Amino acid sequence: MRKGLFAALLVSLAACGAVFCSEAALAENKEDSTVVFAMSMEPKALVRNRSSDTATCNVCAQIYESLLTQDKDMKLAPSLATSWERIDDTHYRFHLRDGVTFHNGDKFTADDVLYSFRMFVEAPNLASMWRPVDVENCKAEDPLTVVIALKHPYPAFLNLCASDHGFIVNKKAMEADPKGDYLKFEANENWWGGKVGFRNLIMRYIPEATTRAIEGESGNVEVAQVSTDNAREAMDEKDRGFSILGQQTLNASYLSFNCKVKPFDNPKVRQAIALAIDAKTIVNSYFQGLCEVGTSFLAPATWGYSNVDSRFNGFDPEEARKLLTEAGYPNGFKCTLISNSRQPVCEMIQAYLANIGIQVDLNVTDFTNWLDAIVNGRQQMYVGGWTTVGDATDG
Repeated sequence: MRKGLFAALLVSLAACGAVFCSEAALAENKEDSTVVFAMSMEPKALVRNRSSDTATCNVCAQIYESLLTQDKDMKLAPSLATSWERIDDTHYRFHLRDGVTFHNGDKFTADDVLYSFRMFVEAPNLASMWRPVDVENCKAEDPLTVVIALKHPYPAFLNLCASDHGFIVNKKAMEADPKGDYLKFEANENWWGGKVGFRNLIMRYIPEATTRAIEGESGNVEVAQVSTDNAREAMDEKDRGFSILGQQTLNASYLSFNCKVKPFDNPKVRQAIALAIDAKTIVNSYFQGLCEVGTSFLAPATWGYSNVDSRFNGFDPEEARKLLTEAGYPNGFKCTLISNSRQPVCEMIQAYLANIGIQVDLNVTDFTNWLDAIVNGRQQMYVGGWTTVGDATDG
């Protein structure tokens, strides 16, 4: 987050990630079976250092693992590292799991960890989080022991090692991304975690939420990412032969402003916009009550979360109009809102702001164009999100 460049209005927080699961298909649990998963977004890459989009994260989670993981209570737990220790404020030692074999047959060693950490630091989309790692002074003490050096104390380091930002790769397996409308995975019979309940996993890209839900209900896919309205509808119906699985996320979604351009350089304009939007209605309508109204940049499960009590958290159109007048915009103004998803939410924001005289043009585009506009300061307002690794200091 660039301090001083952007300010944000939080409109939703801690949304649940929901998936549709066919109970009959998954109950078979045959080791030679195929599970088809319908995903909502197309991945941009098959390695985490090449893209930060959610779909890439979901796909990479089927291929790679991190040194550590987090249990359901967000506590650190072993993964590729069986144990770890803090040597001092800037050095951590990881004892790696023996007997781990990559799918290509290579044995997992400390060299893979060192290669991966250098990749993290050099990747443009990961560097802001991994920059404290001193890759030149990281070392392998033996094939199953690695010491990671930091340039300075970094409280979020272990949580970062347990996140999808820290997926360990095998150098020999790094190759060009395949293209197509689905990805097919074969279970690794030598996985250290034991046998998987099926042989193949097919991840199909189906962008339309209703189509994904229909594919799940009809049995054409066993698992599907579903929208909140489809999830709520399924939760309200019983004996349909499928289940809805949800989990609280570490993501906060927000409406943000470019504070270097007028009129968003005026704090009263930003305060007026905050008061003009009924975030509670957005949460209850679009998100079907499956998330919370945001009062912080952080999701509640994040270490460092604080419930911020502010008069600008509420909904008060009259006060918003007053603030706009004080800011010198009694008749409002025109601006553009850019987003890469959730067009209905953007349209609701557009309607709320029209009520106080602000005319908003919507630009709902793809992830690449959205990110390019933000990074290069070509946006006025944008809808974004911040998913932490469970620690408020992760970048």
